[in-house]
Amino acid sequence: MKEYIRELTTTDLPLLKSMDTGIIDDYVIQVFERLSTDQNRIYGLFVDEQLVSIAGYSIFAHQYVMLGRLRSDRRYRGKNYATKIMKYIRDIAFQLPNITWVGGNTQENNLAARRVLTNIGLIEQEKLYPAITEEIDMFIQENKRWHLIEKSNDKANLLKDTYIHDKRVFPFECYYPFPATNSLFTHSNIDNWNVYETHQHDYPLVTKKDVKKDILLHVIFPFSDVFTQSGLWETVYDDYYKLKSIHPDQKVYIWLDIPEYHIHHLPPNHPFSIDSPWILHGMSIDNWNQLNKHSLLEYNHKT
Repeated sequence: MKEYIRELTTTDLPLLKSMDTGIIDDYVIQVFERLSTDQNRIYGLFVDEQLVSIAGYSIFAHQYVMLGRLRSDRRYRGKNYATKIMKYIRDIAFQLPNITWVGGNTQENNLAARRVLTNIGLIEQEKLYPAITEEIDMFIQENKRWHLIEKSNDKANLLKDTYIHDKRVFPFECYYPFPATNSLFTHSNIDNWNVYETHQHDYPLVTKKDVKKDILLHVIFPFSDVFTQSGLWETVYDDYYKLKSIHPDQKVYIWLDIPEYHIHHLPPNHPFSIDSPWILHGMSIDNWNQLNKHSLLEYNHKT
């Protein structure tokens, strides 16, 4: 029995479609071309020419890699193939230029995926509840809006002081939080973000457009007083309705990441839809080097 792993290309889509994953309308199939080009890669584990498991990665901010898109053929489960391919991709990622952190983000109720991430040495780093809504009127009291920071340097310095100094996780995109470093707060990134502060110079509020399946206003304020800060939700309200006016024929939602240790601050009768939390797992390149001082890939690309 011959096993090997290789990178998949768009010509491999029929092989992916032939897998019995049990997933209906799988988005990985629908956007396979995008997930296998540019800053994204998909790999496949083959057994005697049969594709039995896939997984991939995406690069963010030139420094971070997020693993994901793990799929296995149900006829071949229980043979450790998922762990094998994820470990392989973890090692591939750490050998890319400039990569200093590799992680995975999966829901708490996805026990199989969490087990794989743990098996390849990734450590739980943060648990975030995505809170999604179209309605925030209950928070609006016509308080004074926050001050918009205009200069990129001022925005960057404030965000760095808030997140890097205290070694916080920063929700860089919906579904994609990362341990904060300078590479997240480059001018090319933050020029597209709205960053606000109060006159008391408390923690900054960030709002920015994101597009996943839907159009989202990503609201970033992972602090305990998110529901009691005067003027915060009035500020969010203005940006939300600006975004809705740009997309009048589409659904637009607010997405707020709430850390596990602040979830109890949600007010009664809140308007958010909240699912199983997402758990960020990760490993630094220093830890990988210690774990794999003589790391050689277990599989060779098939030529």
